[in-house]
Amino acid sequence: MQKILIGFIALSLLFFVGCDNAKENYKPVLNEEQMVDLLVEIHLADATLNRAVNRGKINNAQVKGYYKEILEAHKITRGQFDSLYNYYSKDFEGFEKLYDDVILELQKRKKDIELEKRAKKDKKE
Repeated sequence: MQKILIGFIALSLLFFVGCDNAKENYKPVLNEEQMVDLLVEIHLADATLNRAVNRGKINNAQVKGYYKEILEAHKITRGQFDSLYNYYSKDFEGFEKLYDDVILELQKRKKDIELEKRAKKDKKE
C-alpha cells in the first residue's frame, strides 16, 4: 500500500512540475491589446445577440455562428480563446487591467454612438 501511495505522490509531483513548466512556456497567440479588442467584440456581440434572442429575431444555434466569426476574424479557435482567457486570468491584477481597458473601450464606443445620434437629431431639427 505504501508503494502505491509513494508512486501516486511521485506521479502527482511530476504532473504539477510539468504543468508549471507548461505555464512558463506558453506564448499567447494574442497580445494584451489584441485580447482587449477581441473581448470588446465579444461583449458587444453578447449584448446584441442577447437582445436579438430575447426578441425572437435569432435562435441560439445562430448565436454560435456569430461568435465563431469573431474568433475567425482574430484568426484563433475556440480552444485557443479558452487558453488565452485562462492565461490572462491567472494574473489577477493584469486581468483586472485588461478588463479596465475593455470597459474603457466600450464606454468610448457608447459615447461615440450617442454623439452620432445627437448629431443626426440636430440635423433633423
